[in-house]
Amino acid sequence: MSPRPGERLEGLLGVIKPPGMTSHDVVNVARRVLATRRIGHAGTLDPLAAGVLPILVGSATRLAAVLLALPKTYRAELLFGVSSDTGDLAGQLTSGPVPDLEAGAVRAAVARLAGRRVQAPPAYSARQVGGRRLYALARAGELSLEHLAAGSREITIFGAELLSLYPTAHGRYAGYPAAAITVACSSGTYVRQLAEEVGRDLGTTACLSFLVRTVSANLTLGDCVTLEQLQAAGNGSSRARCSLAWHTPAEAVAFLPGAVLDSADADRVMHGVSIPAAPGLRALPAEGGPVAAAGITGMSPNGGMVRLLGEDGALVALARLEGQALRPLKVFAGGEEGRRHGR
Repeated sequence: MSPRPGERLEGLLGVIKPPGMTSHDVVNVARRVLATRRIGHAGTLDPLAAGVLPILVGSATRLAAVLLALPKTYRAELLFGVSSDTGDLAGQLTSGPVPDLEAGAVRAAVARLAGRRVQAPPAYSARQVGGRRLYALARAGELSLEHLAAGSREITIFGAELLSLYPTAHGRYAGYPAAAITVACSSGTYVRQLAEEVGRDLGTTACLSFLVRTVSANLTLGDCVTLEQLQAAGNGSSRARCSLAWHTPAEAVAFLPGAVLDSADADRVMHGVSIPAAPGLRALPAEGGPVAAAGITGMSPNGGMVRLLGEDGALVALARLEGQALRPLKVFAGGEEGRRHGR
């Protein structure tokens, strides 16, 4: 999907991040392939993790906060009897006796993850406290409990389920029990911390040995392209696959309710002017996508936000319903005019 001469790329593309790369590495590949500097992602994945990495291009980069607020789902493997200073296999590992675990007990402990709680971040994480990354503080020997408390966030685990419990078949920890689980959670959740929590609940230790993000920004793995397909996007079938996986800014926020504006209202909104939420507006229902299909309710803190489309179907603005008026929050049509209004 490399741009043709005169082509302007604006939208969302899901890429399957492979393990061993940072999210920023993947963005750099996309930046070269798509020949644009205005590009970013909506949700970091740890280097060892794989899965859905939403790439935003052009004006769609301004949708990052809205897409980040959506729930995510993961498939993870927990390794029991082993602890790590990073919470995963990237850290310093310490093993104890091989724990004797029953599937029923593990299933119950995993299910008990569901609900709201305040979660402290891992010591080795990219969360910022006082302008510094926690991993930088940890490496400098300056990390304190106060830093971790300041980096804590309220999260929601919508559901967690044990898929299977089995002995690790090979490697240094052959014979140690491992569990494959699925987790649906709010943004900002560290699955590494959940792994450790399950271990404590079962009276042992645990760390994360494998993680794949299966849904992010309302994209599934099936909606994404591989890094190889992205790199070959200028050629035949790879370009066609990338084109199929491409989402316009309007499609990227189709999970929000919306309305179609006539040209007069669209012009007012593009100038940052609120418009009446009159009965004459052509309403658009929210398209739930995989998040809704998974039965996750209370999808995001984007309550009251609506998408406003022009008659051509392009995204004009994101707005918030305030009383009987729609107040523009981010304007996407009107080019420099929208930017001058700070939208």
